[in-house]
Amino acid sequence: MPKSNEFKKFNTGKIQPALIEASFLIKLAEVLTHGAQKYDKDNWKKGDAETYKNALMRHILSYLKGEALDEDSGLEHTAHIAANIMFLQHFDKENDI
Repeated sequence: MPKSNEFKKFNTGKIQPALIEASFLIKLAEVLTHGAQKYDKDNWKKGDAETYKNALMRHILSYLKGEALDEDSGLEHTAHIAANIMFLQHFDKENDI
């Protein structure tokens, strides 16, 4: 049977990470870098879900009050929200939630 010269790649059903906005990833990385410089790399993993639930809610409330930037870091509350969601996802996975 002759081989086809046509390129084939079976991507149906696979995730598409390229759909994530690059600027979102950059803002998330800025928050994580700020935390690593302030506390230590991956220090957040030493915490617990309750700590980050509270931090998440503080950033949400500040954002809902109309504040764009976190006073401490100078970075967007929305980026801090994303970081806290990432942290909570980590703890959920660790606890088989």
